[in-house]
Amino acid sequence: ESCSYQHCDIGSNFIPKLQGKFLATENFFHTSKFFGLGPHAYLSKLMTAGQEYCGEDWSKLKKKYISHDKEDLLRHCFSSAYIVALLHDSLGIGMDDESLWLGGREMGTFVLLMTL
Repeated sequence: ESCSYQHCDIGSNFIPKLQGKFLATENFFHTSKFFGLGPHAYLSKLMTAGQEYCGEDWSKLKKKYISHDKEDLLRHCFSSAYIVALLHDSLGIGMDDESLWLGGREMGTFVLLMTL
């Protein structure tokens, strides 16, 4: 299906340009926390952390994160790429955009569980 608008972000769906602050929750928060990024993490930092993590030898990762199960370790690699693809590539949020905030209990908000 083709886009009937001048610009479509996700497939053939028009999404207006995001304005104001974007509060990323659940998967975004947990992935950022895993990589040691703060509540105001830039996508560029998440991308770099994800590339380093995903490029690491699997046996080294299992030893480094011994308390995490295999699925969690794999999920963090996927999530780091997915978040950048969704927020930057699809929604147009800049890699160093200051309007992106990661919500969680640490900043006095709550984590919403959602699936996109």
